[in-house]
Amino acid sequence: MKIIKILNNNAVGSVDENEQEIILLGKGIGFNKRVGDTINQDTVEQVFFSPTHKKAQYEKLVSEIPYKILGYADTIISKASKRLGKRLNDSVYITLSDHLNYAIERAREGIDIKNTLLWEIQRYYKEEYQLGLEAIEYLYEQEQIELSNDEAGFIALHLVNAEMEDMEANRSLEIAVMVKDILNIVRYSCNVTYDEKSVSYDRFVRHIKFFVQRSLSNQLENKENPNFYHDFNEKYPNEYRVSQTIQKYVESRTNITILEEELMYLTLHILIITRQKP
Repeated sequence: MKIIKILNNNAVGSVDENEQEIILLGKGIGFNKRVGDTINQDTVEQVFFSPTHKKAQYEKLVSEIPYKILGYADTIISKASKRLGKRLNDSVYITLSDHLNYAIERAREGIDIKNTLLWEIQRYYKEEYQLGLEAIEYLYEQEQIELSNDEAGFIALHLVNAEMEDMEANRSLEIAVMVKDILNIVRYSCNVTYDEKSVSYDRFVRHIKFFVQRSLSNQLENKENPNFYHDFNEKYPNEYRVSQTIQKYVESRTNITILEEELMYLTLHILIITRQKP
């Protein structure tokens, strides 16, 4: 392979055997090199495809991210891929590296950002969240900085997105239609007017999107606790009936059985969105 672009001392652009543009990472891989030079394979530590629609953005990020941060991301992603038993989308190497770079900077400056999706991440993506917790421990060992559980949630979300990216690319229209339909079921069944600028609406939409993604990939919760659900549903019968309507709709489109635990959390989110203050 030959160099077609030098991004920095540790990253260069090239093309693979199929003439698809790739980015190669490795300590010193671009040092004292010129466009057209042959790449020493022994210096290549990581290879990922450069997405056509975001190529300039990715190349800029790679050129600006410190090499050690790319290494941290690679360690976290490699561990996650083995633990989850899945190949994660290549783009996560750059998106997670960029996030880690700014997370570490923010921590050093004492800036703390709250993760409004932390509850959902902890509840629905337990393994990814555990990996996020382990990641912030690893970063403490490397940088002696303390990151919050909110940051563990952000890291987990990068992993979740990398797991779902290929599926979402192939089924993006179906996901969008189902999310819209579910929002309309709640809107008309509960006679609610959404405040689309509110945090509660944003959180509700994200929960519905997660729910649809998990439905399409058959990763829904499958635990049962009938007594607890009975008490919960007796207390909020109207919201629960709307959840049942959503259940029938999703099952008709996916042929996936939605159990009571998912209905309970749907009911909870419907309760929050329909009782929000104007």
